Amino acid sequence: MFFLPLLAACKERPISTAEILCSDKNILIDVYNDRIEAIIDDKIVKMPQTVSASGARYKSMEDGEGLVLWNKGKYWMMISDEGSDKEIMFDCVNK
Repeated sequence: MFFLPLLAACKERPISTAEILCSDKNILIDVYNDRIEAIIDDKIVKMPQTVSASGARYKSMEDGEGLVLWNKGKYWMMISDEGSDKEIMFDCVNK
């Protein structure tokens, strides 16, 4: 069809990308205006941007597990809530 190439050309492209290592997880991140899409454990996780006093905070609630990725400059932090009251924090490093 005539419109298919046009639709493919209109697909939103990320503003930037990042590859980080959090604990033993290699995470690939595409950053958009209002969200990120992260590949974690071979799964794409879409995380909308949420309110943050400093930096950029992205939160997802999938499969009953809360996950937060927080970015300030070149630094990232991951907070994982594994369905309990306990949160696990990881400082992340750029690869």
